[in-house]
Amino acid sequence: MAKFIAEIEKEEKSQQSEQQEKTEFRIKRSRSKKSNHTELYKLYKQRYNTMKQINEKNEKTIQELQQKLDHTEWHPYAND
Repeated sequence: MAKFIAEIEKEEKSQQSEQQEKTEFRIKRSRSKKSNHTELYKLYKQRYNTMKQINEKNEKTIQELQQKLDHTEWHPYAND
């Protein structure tokens, strides 16, 4: 009878430790997803800001070229 009780207690302990391991694994996995998410967001934000700066530069260049074009007279046969 004592062996049977000892076996049951042993099984319960192993089930509890297994459950605890699963819980710890879930916690670690969720934390890694969160950290991965923040890293991805940082990269996305950095890329977004870089593209925004490039677009602003391009718009500025286009405006400058447009102004130069507006101020110069262009004739289709000027180079002939």
